[in-house]
Amino acid sequence: MRLAILLALAVFAAAVSVSARVACYDNGGISITGYSELPNVVNATKEGSSKRIQIPGEWNSATGSRLHHFVSDEAILVNANSTTYTVYVGPDKFPVTCPPFVFSCRIINVTASSCYKQNNTFIARFNAYNYKLPSGQGLRFERPFLLTYKVVDAQRRELKHSPDVNDPEFRNISLSVVRNLGYNTFALRWNTTRNISKFIVQYQECSDRYNFFESVRCSERQTCASDRECGADESCQAAECAKLDCSECSRIVDRKCVKLECCSDDDCAEGKYCASNYCLSLACLEDEVVQGHECVSLDCGAGEFVLNRTCTKCPAGQKLEAGSCAPLQCADDEKPGADRCEKLSCADDEAFEKHQCVKLRCGFLQTAHNHACMSIFRKLFGG
Repeated sequence: MRLAILLALAVFAAAVSVSARVACYDNGGISITGYSELPNVVNATKEGSSKRIQIPGEWNSATGSRLHHFVSDEAILVNANSTTYTVYVGPDKFPVTCPPFVFSCRIINVTASSCYKQNNTFIARFNAYNYKLPSGQGLRFERPFLLTYKVVDAQRRELKHSPDVNDPEFRNISLSVVRNLGYNTFALRWNTTRNISKFIVQYQECSDRYNFFESVRCSERQTCASDRECGADESCQAAECAKLDCSECSRIVDRKCVKLECCSDDDCAEGKYCASNYCLSLACLEDEVVQGHECVSLDCGAGEFVLNRTCTKCPAGQKLEAGSCAPLQCADDEKPGADRCEKLSCADDEAFEKHQCVKLRCGFLQTAHNHACMSIFRKLFGG
């Protein structure tokens, strides 16, 4: 009886395991529902690879239920296109296709750095740091209007600007970005006469698991002791942050103006062109030549062919055939000319031989006539 009960329980557990389901989401996470046992580790392998990826997450079960449910961390399985994985749960494995990655609360890594007033413009700055992926790449946050912003004035009144609901007075804001290595620096600007004491930035759609909330106290103006306390496009001058005034064809690197290699083709040497602020060499075709910063077709004339990127005529005794020079095939009474066969003008007592006039050597009782030797009697009697 005891053995029968154990076998029945084993069959029941196996049936529940088989009924388990694995789902994958566009936030880079997975879920496992309806699992009878509680495995310690969840792994996955990408299609075409044998390398196992450990999937961190949490197992839980509803009160009074024998089934366990697993929710992984977000931004674990991140791909630009739909990708198939095999998920390993204990001894079981499940195929699952993950959709392209869209967004995850886990990647939001924002710090509010400063807020202050310049004349009647309120300015708040915050940095969004890249989220590093296992492949060594990073996800860069580029959508600041997804976030919710709040300001608190001197009278402790709070104004809100979010994707869905805006206080009318705090509706018209602008957001600019400077893309730095490893992070973006955002600047929120708002025209107001209010004195703002606090700035808050958050993403309300994130769950408690990835709750995101940042705040910073505001000053009357942005003061500084070094460049690092200023924005990425500012430097510390006379204890205040001032915008860098870089010349044309330069960019800001580490809060300094750095001249770019080029901003137009004219900045590059002959035979090069400007692309992404770098001078690159032209790759012209065989029938093209470099003129300034462009490849220009030679456009050879009739009877000419391209040789070493120049238009060339065939040498004497040859003619152009199918794009290259070939020897002229002249008859015996012709000689090769510049690009065609020319008729020989031989005397009556000369014969045509190898494209030349050769003096005839007629025998006894023979005479020369019409470039050949003939019998003197035939010539006299017209035979």
